[in-house]
Amino acid sequence: MRSPGLLVWRASALTAALLLAACGGAATVSTSSAPAASPAVASSAPGKPSAAASTSAAASAPSSAAASGAASGAASSAAAGSGAASAKPAASGTASGAASAPPSGIAPAPASVPAAPPGSPKVRLGVDSLIGDAPLWAAKDKGYFVEQGLDVQWVPFTNPSDELPALTTNQIDFVTTAANAQYYNASDRGVTVKWVANLAVTSPNTKSAATVVRQDLVDSGRYKNLADIKGMKFATGGVPGGSILDMQFNNLAIKAGISYSDLNFTFVPFPQMPLALANKAVDGAFLIEPFLSVAKGQHTAFPIGYNGELVAGYPVYTLAISPQFAAQQPAVADKFMIAFVKGQRFMYNAFKANPPQNQDEALNIIINNQPNKNKNIILPQMDDMVNPNTPIDLKPYQDFEDLFVKLGSVKQKADVSQMVDPSFMQRALKAAPN
Repeated sequence: MRSPGLLVWRASALTAALLLAACGGAATVSTSSAPAASPAVASSAPGKPSAAASTSAAASAPSSAAASGAASGAASSAAAGSGAASAKPAASGTASGAASAPPSGIAPAPASVPAAPPGSPKVRLGVDSLIGDAPLWAAKDKGYFVEQGLDVQWVPFTNPSDELPALTTNQIDFVTTAANAQYYNASDRGVTVKWVANLAVTSPNTKSAATVVRQDLVDSGRYKNLADIKGMKFATGGVPGGSILDMQFNNLAIKAGISYSDLNFTFVPFPQMPLALANKAVDGAFLIEPFLSVAKGQHTAFPIGYNGELVAGYPVYTLAISPQFAAQQPAVADKFMIAFVKGQRFMYNAFKANPPQNQDEALNIIINNQPNKNKNIILPQMDDMVNPNTPIDLKPYQDFEDLFVKLGSVKQKADVSQMVDPSFMQRALKAAPN
């Protein structure tokens, strides 16, 4: 499972802002990028989905985590898309509240996004508010959801471990998530959630996240080669043994000629990792952007394995559907997926096509949906965007399950072919082929 959400959004955003300012290489992240929750949201129970923000309401753009790296290797979310806890907002906010002036050469954000017609079917979308959500932001801001006659309500989560219960008890209809141990365990118990699309798959060339050791360990000679990581303590943003981040650590251990059990782990929220390295509280960490750039800028981190080297081809951020919603409202689900496919194609073409198409517009959408305004940090994370025409590969999901069984977080294997449902994408691609 993913680790509990232990951070308060404002504290995390402020931590990120201070760290980014310290290294002098990132755009400003102000605490105003996380608007105060409405009374309805403020009164909700901690760890539960916050009040939904309709695309037709003022809260048309979800606030995002300070650790906006994602999907990609941050994943990717990877980082954090990585299936790990990250700093997440308690409520979605207005686009104007979250955005600051875009970098030079990028057009200003539109004043508003298209509004859903009255009476439109509502779709509740649970989000981790990571950069891997970019295809969904495009579907919102470019009007693809409204084009399908949908009123999409954004439901940010403060506690990632609440996502699966919410999805299986009809509190939300879709969720952006990662293939962590809790999903396999739920399926084994007969509660099967379907992954319907990959939001981010690690590219072999990406360097948006990395396992690092402290620079002083390199300077002192304590670290000379990979074998020297044996016995070291690493900060991880996920629950050790149950997060997709463990694939990165496992593959790094194999490359070092040791085993996963030769490494020690401690949970540290991503925004706090640069400080943990600087204070020598850990020997190393799995860092996502923008925190990888922060730590490198402070000369406290030495990369020993980038995500593109260690987990290429692995989905680090996925889209899942509620079993009840899939069964009870299949036509509405298909409309949502058509809009999603259009948004995914837009983002893929903006960053992966040769030549890129509408990249400034795509950057503008991303900048106005999360607090990191530095396009030099955003761009490397977009290398993991997925071509909607690429079929979902079952093998990486099977590999995750095998690793979780090996590490003891999954006791009984589930049928992965029943957990991945490509039919939603297939129908959407037929309806929106280009």
